[in-house]
Amino acid sequence: MIKVEMAGTIDETKYRQALFQLEQQFDHEVKDRSQKHMEKMVTTQETHEQQQDRLKQAYSVKISEEAERLERSINELRARNDELIQKEKSEGEKSVATVRERNRTQIEHEERNLSERLESMQKNFKKNLAELEDQFRKAERKKRQEKTV
Repeated sequence: MIKVEMAGTIDETKYRQALFQLEQQFDHEVKDRSQKHMEKMVTTQETHEQQQDRLKQAYSVKISEEAERLERSINELRARNDELIQKEKSEGEKSVATVRERNRTQIEHEERNLSERLESMQKNFKKNLAELEDQFRKAERKKRQEKTV
C-alpha cells in the first residue's frame, strides 16, 4: 500500500515538474518575443526621430515653399511610421497570441496524457494490490488448513 502511494506521489511530482517546465518555457518564449518586439519598436521610433531631426534642419535652411513641402513629407513619414509601428505591434501581438495558444494547447495535451497515464497506473496498482491481497488470503487459509491437519 505504501509503494502504491509513493508511486502515485512520484508520478504526480513528475507531472507537476513537467507542467512547471512547460510554463517556464512558455514564459521565457513570451518574454523573448516581447523583448524583440520592443527592440524593433525602439529602433523604428529612433529611425523616425532621426528622420524628423534631419527634416527639421533642412526646414530651417529652405524657403517657405520648400518648408511646406518638407512639412508634408514629415507628415507622410509620420503616417507611414505610425502604420509601420502599428503593423509591427499587431504582428507582435499576433505572434504572442499564437505562442500562447500553441503552448496552452501543448500543456492541455500533456495534462491529458499525464492524467491518462496516471489513471492507468492507478488502475494497475489497484488491480495488483487486489491480486496480492487475494494471494495473501489464500496463503493464510492454506496455513490455517495445514495447522488443523
